[in-house]
Amino acid sequence: MRWFLNKLPKSIQAPLRGLWHKVNVVLLPRRKLATFAPAQYYRALLQDKQIDCVIDVGANEGQFAEFLRNDVGYDGQIVSFEPVSQTYNKLQLKAARDGRWDAVRAALGDEPGSATINIAASNVFSSFLSVSSDDLYHSLSRPVAQEQVPVDRL
Repeated sequence: MRWFLNKLPKSIQAPLRGLWHKVNVVLLPRRKLATFAPAQYYRALLQDKQIDCVIDVGANEGQFAEFLRNDVGYDGQIVSFEPVSQTYNKLQLKAARDGRWDAVRAALGDEPGSATINIAASNVFSSFLSVSSDDLYHSLSRPVAQEQVPVDRL
């Protein structure tokens, strides 16, 4: 809405802002429609609880952190943990562009050390757990490789 209003003459921007606020109208790009309700929820939660650091465990390529920044408007600290090296490299490149986002290459567990992770065909399904052949997403979650990864305690 801000972008739309800023394109209009200044003389009608304020009345339109007031009108849209009174009738509870929100204009969003279609691409943001699916994330609007979750973004509102997280925005209220983060503000209500005064959260200033988010720990993102199993961060993959940083999708949740990007959602917090781009859709929620969160500007606090984010610490993302991702153990798989290839996925971590992508995460780290994104985090490096944000001074309040740190990426750590590690899984989190009860004891520090290392463990073997199953790297899935689709990296969002990589896991320490074995995959059942009757799993709904078997073709995406089937392991294509394994990797020794560091495990830390939070």
